[in-house]
Amino acid sequence: MPRELRPLVRALSLRPTELAGRRAWHGPGVVAATLGVGPRAARRSTGLLLEASGASGVLVIGVAGACDPDLRVADVVNPVRVVDAADGTTFEPDAFLTGTAGAREGTLVTVARIGDPVPAGSWAVDMETAAVAAECAARGVPWDVRRAVSDVPGGLPASTADLLRADGRVDVGGLVRLLVREPAKVGALVRLGRDTGRAVTAVTAAAAAALGAHR
Repeated sequence: MPRELRPLVRALSLRPTELAGRRAWHGPGVVAATLGVGPRAARRSTGLLLEASGASGVLVIGVAGACDPDLRVADVVNPVRVVDAADGTTFEPDAFLTGTAGAREGTLVTVARIGDPVPAGSWAVDMETAAVAAECAARGVPWDVRRAVSDVPGGLPASTADLLRADGRVDVGGLVRLLVREPAKVGALVRLGRDTGRAVTAVTAAAAAALGAHR
C-alpha cells in the first residue's frame, strides 16, 4: 500500500519514475513500487514489474496481522516459510538479504480476504506474499520478505476488509458510512491507524537495513 511504501522511499532517498505504466521510485540498486491489495493484484503487479525492471531479487515489505498471541504490535516478522491459504502451497524465502536482528521467524500465511481462515500454527497473516513468491518462483527470481505486526488477534474490526480499495488506499466514503452505522468502532479504527503507523516504522527500518547491506 502507499502508506507502507512512502517511508521507505524517504529512508532510501528514492526518486520518482514510471515502471510498467505505473508510478515507482528508484535509487542505486533499488526499484520500489506498490503491488495492490490481494493475491491476484500482487502476482500480476510482480510479473509486470519484474519484466520492466529486470530486477535480480524481490523484497516484499509491509504490515501483517498476528495469529500467534506472543506477537506484539510493531514486531518484525522474517518468515522461514510462506503458505498460500487457498491451496496450501508452501514457499521458502531465498533469504538473499541480511537477516533482521530480533525478527520473529515463523510461518506467514497469505489469504485472499481479511478474516479468511488460516492454517494452525501460523504466526502472521497477509494478503500478498505467497502470490509474489509464486511469481518469483516461476521466473527463477530470488525473493525475501519482511513484515511488521499491525494488529493482534481479536484487534481488527471485521468490516476493515470493506474499507480498502484495490490500490491499498482507504475508501473514505465507506469509512464514513461505517462510522455512521457503527459509531462505536471509532476507537478501534483509531487504534488500528496508530498501530499500523508503528508497524510501518518498524518494517521500514528493517527493510532499509537489509537493502542497505545488500548494495
